[in-house]
Amino acid sequence: MAAQGSNVSPELQEAREKFGKAFLRWREMNGLSQQDLHNFSADLKVSCHNSQFAYLERGLLEPKSSFWMGLAELNKELSNGGEGRG
Repeated sequence: MAAQGSNVSPELQEAREKFGKAFLRWREMNGLSQQDLHNFSADLKVSCHNSQFAYLERGLLEPKSSFWMGLAELNKELSNGGEGRG
């Protein structure tokens, strides 16, 4: 899950850190905690966990495709006002 100790190019690591900071700003601007995102993901039966969000925000996550698919589904539901939330 975490990129610590992996052989990541400096460019990729910089991109991860920038994306993580942008995600953190988005989350905070929308008044959401990592736990809020985790709970919403669980309601949607999407596999995104608060620990993954923490690693993502610090630029340390080596996400699998399932994380990106889950994040896309979460984003879609949030943009629709959470209509799909059980």
